[in-house]
Amino acid sequence: MATSRSASPSPSKRRASPARLLDSIPKQPKKAKPKRLSVAEAILLVPGYDPFLSAGTCCFDAKSAQRAIDFFQECLTFTAGEWRGHPFVLQPWQAAIVANLFGWKRPDGRRRYREAFIYVPRKCGKSEMAGGLGNLLTFADGEPAAHVYCAAADREQARLVFNAAKTMVLEEPELNRRAKIYTHSIVVDATGSALKVVSAEAYTKHGVNAHGVIIDELHAQPDRELVDVLTTSTGARRQPLIIYITTADFDRESICNEKYDYACKVRDGVIEDAAFLPVIYEAKVTDDWTSPEVWAKANPNLGISVSLEYLERECKRTGDADLREHLQAIALEYEDPAGGSLADTRIVGQMRPIPNR
Repeated sequence: MATSRSASPSPSKRRASPARLLDSIPKQPKKAKPKRLSVAEAILLVPGYDPFLSAGTCCFDAKSAQRAIDFFQECLTFTAGEWRGHPFVLQPWQAAIVANLFGWKRPDGRRRYREAFIYVPRKCGKSEMAGGLGNLLTFADGEPAAHVYCAAADREQARLVFNAAKTMVLEEPELNRRAKIYTHSIVVDATGSALKVVSAEAYTKHGVNAHGVIIDELHAQPDRELVDVLTTSTGARRQPLIIYITTADFDRESICNEKYDYACKVRDGVIEDAAFLPVIYEAKVTDDWTSPEVWAKANPNLGISVSLEYLERECKRTGDADLREHLQAIALEYEDPAGGSLADTRIVGQMRPIPNR
């Protein structure tokens, strides 16, 4: 004899209201706003660097600097995580970069800086800031037919910056209505400007006429070809800007370490280059890697996008092979007499490796 089964409940009886459930999800507490600094204060926050010492005949235009900072807050929003949808209010260290890049002018009114080297650990919001800079150069830099390129060692990495920029445009009606958005580009017909993605297939990039170049994760470049091609592509522009954004590289010959060494010499006054902005956040090998003060020194977004609790936990797990990946510690390579190498990843934040023995 067949066993009777009760009929399945109707969907209306089986499920509560999805909207009621989703709307009841606890909201994140409001975040404290960054301390508001004047642009004159902000430009002095680049570690170890005084922009006035090498300024020569250049002068600082506070209105231009403030306009660039306001572009972030008034035209852009964060695109990921708990900050998504909130106005892109720059942290003081980010405001220092933006104010310097867009505030300093040459006697003829053109931008002072032609290159910027931004050296910070992972999780400090590099891609978000780079996407914002790309939009600023494309939409609001006053350059006719401004062609701006988001570049990286591979297209997937390059798209991290581009996708951040694209999402910002999609979420701001005033930017969105001015642009046409494609898979690999954002085009502003009114000015002939465009933001595009490129990767390390440098042989396909000859002939571009770049106004802005943003190279993400410079340390991952397999060679210097893409960097050289894009650098030479800016030669015909009035005030081009090339921005290298990277975490630390290993102790080896590379375009990243070449730029790092140059940036250190500019910062320290060994080389005088008024057009190069060196922004270096790092700990030294002699620093106490267990000290929260050292973590803050190397991680400018500590307590914001980088959790102090996270670093405290990782510090206790110094044997974790993923420490370098998560905290951008440099693996110090030592020669092993038996062959191979031994890696020491004890260092939290970015710390330059000592030379191979």
